[in-house]
Amino acid sequence: MPRDDFAHTAVNNMTLINREFSKREWLFTNWPAAFSLRNGVRIGLLSSLLSILPYFTRFYDHHLAIPFLKSSFMNGYSLYEREVTKMALTNKQRQVTDISVWLMRYYQILTGCVKPRSYKFGRYLEIQDVDAVKRLFRSRVKITKMVVLNDTVTTLAQETAALATMKILERRFANKSNYEK
Repeated sequence: MPRDDFAHTAVNNMTLINREFSKREWLFTNWPAAFSLRNGVRIGLLSSLLSILPYFTRFYDHHLAIPFLKSSFMNGYSLYEREVTKMALTNKQRQVTDISVWLMRYYQILTGCVKPRSYKFGRYLEIQDVDAVKRLFRSRVKITKMVVLNDTVTTLAQETAALATMKILERRFANKSNYEK
């Protein structure tokens, strides 16, 4: 339910998806992915409840990195070229007519280019939540493969906490990875 201009993005994405894909046909052939336990119980329950509706209403958008295939972007772009080009040329700031990169994620899901992965794959944390970061690194269970740290800091207390988190990260990851220069 959109509350601001950015929230319309999900609605705009789903409008384009529903124009090109049949939910009924996709569910018929892809029900194992749609109702996979890897998605988690809550998402599975939500998927079950929403499956009776005639159109796609949404996909769960976790706040983690998304794997993309170049071929999906090329094919998705050719399918939605008019809308993407119009938005890119006219929207210099966020507008209610925006679409997002999630459109290509949905395209990949509906064309079978991605498979469900564990919903515990990654965690989304606020950079000023020092205790959560400490707990994450203290955990003996290493199921979290990715961490996204939101860096919205608006107060001095949050800035102080964010600096404490940065020190934890600097100690934990003292050496650069092979991918860094």
